[in-house]
Amino acid sequence: TPVNLHKIDPLSRQLVKGVKRISGPRKARLRVSHRMMLDIEALDVQSGSESDRAQALARRWCFEAMLRLSEVAFTSSGVWHFLLDEDVVFSDFDVHGRPHTMQWKLRSAKNSQFAGVVRSMVARPDSPGDFVSWMWEQKKRNALFRKRNPRACDRLPFIHVNGSPLKKSSVQSHLRKRLSQLPSFGSANLRLFQAGTHCLRRCGARVWLILGVGEAYLRWLGGWRSL
Repeated sequence: TPVNLHKIDPLSRQLVKGVKRISGPRKARLRVSHRMMLDIEALDVQSGSESDRAQALARRWCFEAMLRLSEVAFTSSGVWHFLLDEDVVFSDFDVHGRPHTMQWKLRSAKNSQFAGVVRSMVARPDSPGDFVSWMWEQKKRNALFRKRNPRACDRLPFIHVNGSPLKKSSVQSHLRKRLSQLPSFGSANLRLFQAGTHCLRRCGARVWLILGVGEAYLRWLGGWRSL
């Protein structure tokens, strides 16, 4: 009797995922602190590489805005979920030309009910490595890129290297590389933990909760069905 693998395969993936959740992780999940994020970021900035800078920006989106990696980078599935430059908007500028508010939307999202939903964040200019300020710098870089490359601006990713989005696999491997280079952590500790990119999204949510932000806001901001 013919077997419809198309119908079986999605079900088998869900069953495997369920078994993993019941059995629990083989290793403890890594908790990435805000301090660790800043230290990793410093390594990328010091390198002077545009690719490393893009890596730092992608991690920030996953940590502070709690976007999924597929929403800032290209995945092997070929589905384009990643954030586009034209869908990130800044407003309420001060006398120094710094924006007070940033808004963004995803045209496509893993949880489809969040596609097209406009989300926002307020700047904290006195905070080290303020998220909105960092993204404003990227917005200005993108404007220069568009001016220099008018033919390469169709569906420009907000985070890119020469117009091309980062690959999900590169963000994952780069995160592990930088964690292993931290004097406060190192490769020996890295082997003891699960250190995938989802730890950024999960730990970002934990930081927000510690700051007293409500769960309803976090679900809206990060596109969570539940926390």
